[in-house]
Amino acid sequence: MRTAFHFQPKDRLKMSQVNVNLEFSGGCEFLVGNQKRHKVSLPTSEDFVTVGDVVSYVNDVMLKDCDRRELLIDDGKIRPGVLVLVNDCDWELVGCVCFMLCLFIECTLCFLQRDARGERGYG
Repeated sequence: MRTAFHFQPKDRLKMSQVNVNLEFSGGCEFLVGNQKRHKVSLPTSEDFVTVGDVVSYVNDVMLKDCDRRELLIDDGKIRPGVLVLVNDCDWELVGCVCFMLCLFIECTLCFLQRDARGERGYG
């Protein structure tokens, strides 16, 4: 668990960014401008960001102008029926929102909409 971060002027030089590849498919891409792949850089004061930080970024930045954001993220949480993969592994197997994405490791998060029967959506 991260401790509270107190921002001080000398710490400004320690800010870094974690680069993350985001993929949206199965219908999720329509929520982010019909673009399936995105490369984003998330600022951090540590050597990592969590998957929860990425979900917050997607909600606050990428979906800010979307009038149907609840199809992907509802009340700050991934909506049931959306499969999230971290480097092709189900995020529930790696710790969901707590999983850490490190500074120098290539990471891809995939958001895949599934239909009510549990099958892949079409997009």
